[in-house]
Amino acid sequence: LDATPMSKNYLLAIASLMGTIIGVGLFAIPYITVRSGIIPLVFYFAVLAMVQYYLHLLFAEIILSSQGDHRLPGYMEKYNGKYGKHLTLIIAIFSEYGAALAYIIVGGLFLHQLLNPLFGGSLLLYAAALFLFEALIVFCGIKIIAEAELIMTAFLILIILLISYRGLGLVRLANYSLINWQNVFLPYGPIFFAVSGMVVIPDICKLLAKEKEKIKSAI
Repeated sequence: LDATPMSKNYLLAIASLMGTIIGVGLFAIPYITVRSGIIPLVFYFAVLAMVQYYLHLLFAEIILSSQGDHRLPGYMEKYNGKYGKHLTLIIAIFSEYGAALAYIIVGGLFLHQLLNPLFGGSLLLYAAALFLFEALIVFCGIKIIAEAELIMTAFLILIILLISYRGLGLVRLANYSLINWQNVFLPYGPIFFAVSGMVVIPDICKLLAKEKEKIKSAI
């Protein structure tokens, strides 16, 4: 492996975390901005991003300090017994698989709106095609996943910039407020989800197994 700070695996690790964080969660942000105000949005982003960063570092430290190849439920069993494993597994199933299902539904909807006028087909067909495409990438291994994350995240950022450019003239400042006390806690859940990337921390540690000193920097 390249020993420089910008080795391929280092860039792939960053891309994996970016691709995990930058995703479907951002589509809730315009709504919660209108409902809660700009100040709560900025506050929650700053605080919760730091909380997630700290949790990611803790998880990476647990992985590096433990023998074996596990996910979060496996580490919970190792340090907290069977009860901790089962509880974490239930939470992981509902959160991680629920998030994956949300990605498939939203991604299928976008593909349907984009390609249906050209090729036809049902929403279920596009969602199933997206699922099969993602399953194929996962089957190919962590490096292919990371490379796909890098490409898809670049496309996503480009699309967001294009939408922002085209929609700039449609912005109405009257639709926004600095703070709405009735919905001041609304951003907590969506933003905490939007900045989460803990599920990919084991993969980052795998990618940088021979460059462990760079894991914190990548995170």
